[in-house]
Amino acid sequence: MNAQVKIEKQFKKVVPNGRAQVAHFISVLDILLYACHATQAFTVDDIHQNVSNKSRRTVYLTMISLVAEGLLERVPNSVHYYLPTEFAKDLLNTHGEIVK
Repeated sequence: MNAQVKIEKQFKKVVPNGRAQVAHFISVLDILLYACHATQAFTVDDIHQNVSNKSRRTVYLTMISLVAEGLLERVPNSVHYYLPTEFAKDLLNTHGEIVK
């Protein structure tokens, strides 16, 4: 059995009918909404306490992936604080502008 088939079988076990994918998408969207409406820099613990019912590690890994995608950025000279990028604010239209 080749590696691709093994991965597909494991994926089907973990993601029946795509429910886990939908749940992950919703948690990512919740984090982005919190980030874009935050009035100051925030930490993983802020997200963990106020937004997500996921583990702190899951929130951390999700935020790291959002940094890699260019939706969040770390505050300069700080390891623990994050801010949304302009791209994320434009994507969610949190500037309060009506887009035509």
